[in-house]
Amino acid sequence: MMLICSTSGMLLWMLHGILVNDSALIAANSISFILAFLLLGLKIKNDYSGFVLNFCSKYGGSGKDVFLSKKRT
Repeated sequence: MMLICSTSGMLLWMLHGILVNDSALIAANSISFILAFLLLGLKIKNDYSGFVLNFCSKYGGSGKDVFLSKKRT
């Protein structure tokens, strides 16, 4: 939750810098926003990949072939 708040705060400061035409504010917050957004994306990817794998193994899939495998009868 902290990472979401921080990333959105950086985005809002960057938008404020664009509105007041402050190049230092735009540059600093755009770099910070990009890095925080990448970190947030990696965190979401790593946190929810286990969820998908556990869901698939619970219902008969191996996790690697989630959408490609057909259930054998």
